[in-house]
Amino acid sequence: MHTHPTFKPMFVREKLIRDIRVFFEKHHFHEVIVPVLNTTVPLEPTLFPFSTTWSTCEGEQMMYLSTSPERHLKKMLAQGLGNCYVIGHTFRNVERSGPYHHPEFLMLEWYREHANFNQIMDDVEKLVRFIVHTNTIHYQGQTYPLQHSFPRLSLEKLFIKHVGVSFSEILTDKNMKSCAKKHGYAIKNATWEQLFHQIMLNEVEPYFPKKPFFLLDFPARISPLCACNAIKPYLADRFEFFIAGIEIGNGNTEETSRARIQKGFEQELKNRITARQLSTPIDEEFLQSVDHLHHQSYAGIGLGIDRLAMILADVTDIHMISGD
Repeated sequence: MHTHPTFKPMFVREKLIRDIRVFFEKHHFHEVIVPVLNTTVPLEPTLFPFSTTWSTCEGEQMMYLSTSPERHLKKMLAQGLGNCYVIGHTFRNVERSGPYHHPEFLMLEWYREHANFNQIMDDVEKLVRFIVHTNTIHYQGQTYPLQHSFPRLSLEKLFIKHVGVSFSEILTDKNMKSCAKKHGYAIKNATWEQLFHQIMLNEVEPYFPKKPFFLLDFPARISPLCACNAIKPYLADRFEFFIAGIEIGNGNTEETSRARIQKGFEQELKNRITARQLSTPIDEEFLQSVDHLHHQSYAGIGLGIDRLAMILADVTDIHMISGD
């Protein structure tokens, strides 16, 4: 029987999911099935949930679709499950749909106990090689070798090279606005985070390599759930993983200080109320889970299955992976 070529990208994702499960079984991870509907979700900058209502005997209850599987996985970690992963549906509102974006997508997320983000980067390299089965990835006429360790590049050093400032020089709103204005950006009513992302998108991202690499040294200010760097506390122990210039995953050493995370949630809640944006209640269950993880080291990553399948299927639109 001949299969219509329309289905090839979906079959690539199907095989990718099978291989992911084999990989994590070999490495003795527990698979977790997480709920899609939640009474609240963690308040993270730039992540906005879809909402709905649930009719109960007591009245209508607001419910939110997961923006990541992290909430439930942290709960499992707090209960002592150990190394675990999930393949789950994830929903993100506000973000525009495009070749690399869809409001609903499949995410692979995993966590290691007694680990930091370096071990997670090692996991990523091993996983990619395991699922590709060869020493190269072929995408859109380009070949990307996988034999050697993937480079680990500092975002702060790239900022110094292409923008002329280190992150330590733009920690305050005033200094960030001064830097942005100098480079021709409109600063009126813009937040620190908005200016940072604009500068990064236009001044730094064009110089990213196309081969697989890890991008390290993100500002702690935009990484509320990440542990701070021990030497440079204004940086987070966080990385993003890229292939062919496309972000595939976002990982970090986990922040286990309830006080710091709660402070970040409260500030984000205040920002959303001021901006009249959809907000959720402070996630007390999440904070309780973090309390149980305190004084221990955990690390994890969220990786976009659809984006990785898109590259392995050699297609340029993520919608082809789900048959949209």
